[in-house]
Amino acid sequence: MRYGRIEIPRENDHFYCRYLVCKSLSALKEIANGELSGIPSSSPFLAKTVSGEFLAAILQRYSKPYKKPHPDSHIWGDTFKDRGAYEVAHPDVRVFNRSSISLFPYFEASRVPTREELSNRVAPADPVSAALLEAGVPECDISEAFAYEEECGAGGFREIYRIRPVWGVYLSATNIAD
Repeated sequence: MRYGRIEIPRENDHFYCRYLVCKSLSALKEIANGELSGIPSSSPFLAKTVSGEFLAAILQRYSKPYKKPHPDSHIWGDTFKDRGAYEVAHPDVRVFNRSSISLFPYFEASRVPTREELSNRVAPADPVSAALLEAGVPECDISEAFAYEEECGAGGFREIYRIRPVWGVYLSATNIAD
């Protein structure tokens, strides 16, 4: 790499900046490995950052290829006899009306799983959660457990852990000055 003094430009620079959001595991792996041909920018350069290294470490944990853009967004939890049994097992649960959470109208309860629960139940099935746990991220930023009355199948009060998908966000800056 060449180092030298950068002179003050004689003309003002003008930049075209945009964020590129990538949700595809295979594309994220290509970018992390330095394969930038799919980036919609001429002569792309990937700056090495702590965030990029963390993302690359997470991506290395995904050993099997996925046909979907990312693995499932949830992991199944336990099924309880009814909501009362669920509340006894998890006294910290927040119970609400189905329509009170607009994004998830079918859920009736939510809680933040314990660190031990995340380590034993979620992390083995989800590399992102495992890496976040190892990095010391608070439990509330890793997963939330939601529960609902299961109307199909065996019935009962069913819990699922909602987990985050893997996304990469990149800044593209192009100098459009002469």
